[in-house]
Amino acid sequence: QMTEKSLILYFENQVKDANLIEVDRLFERLYKGDDTRAVGPTGLGLSIAQKIAEALEYQLEASMKESTLQLKLTIPLN
Repeated sequence: QMTEKSLILYFENQVKDANLIEVDRLFERLYKGDDTRAVGPTGLGLSIAQKIAEALEYQLEASMKESTLQLKLTIPLN
């Protein structure tokens, strides 16, 4: 999505159980929404993405819509 002041990108992913994910904690270092896996994600990816977005003065947000996790990246066009 393009506005006069920014480019907005949306990334969506279907989740098995939205109740297992605390959206307000997704950008915390080492947070994993699903601890049932013995091997898998480290919980660093979104934390790193958030730090990069902040360094570039972008905005990265997360929301849950039913069983869809949506990440919204806002890039200023100045």
